[in-house]
Amino acid sequence: MGINMRKLIASLRSQQGFTLAEMAVAIAILAVGVLSVLALYPVGLVTGKRAEDIFISAKQARQVFDDLNTLTGQSPPFNAGSSFSYQKKFHDNQYFYLYRVDDLTALAIPGNPYDFPTNLFSVRLAIYTSDKYAGGTATSPVTPTGKAIDTYTTFFAKD
Repeated sequence: MGINMRKLIASLRSQQGFTLAEMAVAIAILAVGVLSVLALYPVGLVTGKRAEDIFISAKQARQVFDDLNTLTGQSPPFNAGSSFSYQKKFHDNQYFYLYRVDDLTALAIPGNPYDFPTNLFSVRLAIYTSDKYAGGTATSPVTPTGKAIDTYTTFFAKD
């Protein structure tokens, strides 16, 4: 039994392991890799939120323009010779839109002989997140100071 124990102790002493310095270097390399991957995580979250905002704003813009297209030319917001502004919150009050309708009939561009057709209206729509909401009423909004998610412009010819 004494011989076997000596052989066991001798074999254990002859085995090579990792030194403390080698382990420290390996852990440092692993830490740099993990921190690099974790640094990208917030960027992905911000990009995902921005993509969601753009998708929701484009969907809402299409809905607003479709709703405006169904209105007749004699009702607000399409009053000849005037401008009309409107705002409304949507999507569980996380966003709001603000649009302005301008009558282009009397618009004259210097040096351009082209006359716009009668009852032509320009509609500019801006969509914001609710933290930019500045107040006011639906038909008398206060212009927000922050940057819009996106803005859209279209034209309507109303009878």
